[in-house]
Amino acid sequence: MIISIVVFTSILFSLSTGFIVGRVRSLEYFKDAIEVYKSIQIPDTPRSKGDVRRIRKYRLMVKTAKRRMLLLFLTQFSVFIGMYVLMLLTVISIASWMGVEWVKIPVAIPLLSVPLEEGGFTTHVTFISIIAFALPLYFVNKKVKLSEEPSPP
Repeated sequence: MIISIVVFTSILFSLSTGFIVGRVRSLEYFKDAIEVYKSIQIPDTPRSKGDVRRIRKYRLMVKTAKRRMLLLFLTQFSVFIGMYVLMLLTVISIASWMGVEWVKIPVAIPLLSVPLEEGGFTTHVTFISIIAFALPLYFVNKKVKLSEEPSPP
C-alpha cells in the first residue's frame, strides 16, 4: 500500500512540474525570446560587411533574448528543484507517519536495493519515489526542449 501511495504522489508531483513548466514557457515574455532565438542567426565572427550590419542591427534584440532565455532556464530549473524537494519531503513525511521507511520488493533495483535473508529485496521508500518521479519527466523534457515542431499537449 505504501508503494502505491508513494508512486502516485511522485507521479503527481512530476506531472505538476510539467504543467508548471509548460505554463511558464507559454508566457508571452518568454515566447518572444524563443521566437527571436529561433529566427535570428548571427555568426560569431563576421566575415562580410553584411554580417557586420546584421550584428549591429540585431545586437540588442539578441542580447535581450539571451537574458530572457537564461531567466527561463533558471525558472524551469528552480521549479524542478522545488517540486523535487517537495516530493521528497512529502514522501518522507508519509512514510514516517505510516511507520514504514523500508519496503520489500520482488525485483532488485541495481545499487538501490538490499537482498533479504528470507528472499526478495528491500529498498528505501525515497528510491521508489525518485524512480516514479523520473518516469513522466519525458513529457517535461519535451516541453523544455527548443525544437522546430510544437510539443504535444
